[in-house]
Amino acid sequence: MDDDNNGYIDDYEGWNPVQDNDNIPSGNHGTAVSGMIGATGNNGVGVTGINWDIEIMQVTVGGLSESNVVEAYTYPYVMRDL
Repeated sequence: MDDDNNGYIDDYEGWNPVQDNDNIPSGNHGTAVSGMIGATGNNGVGVTGINWDIEIMQVTVGGLSESNVVEAYTYPYVMRDL
């Protein structure tokens, strides 16, 4: 259900253009890089990111076909305009 009326159904956790939902696979390159960027510091965990106060939009490409790449880049573009 498109609760926020942005044209994407169930995109609370990001966007997966292959499955047309927010099922973002975890444990891959993007997960590690996101953690390096946004890990909150000074919390006793022992890991600190580059920016402690950041919102990260997860988008998966789902394969390097031209259509997947275009759709993956379209999602953040649309969200920026909203």
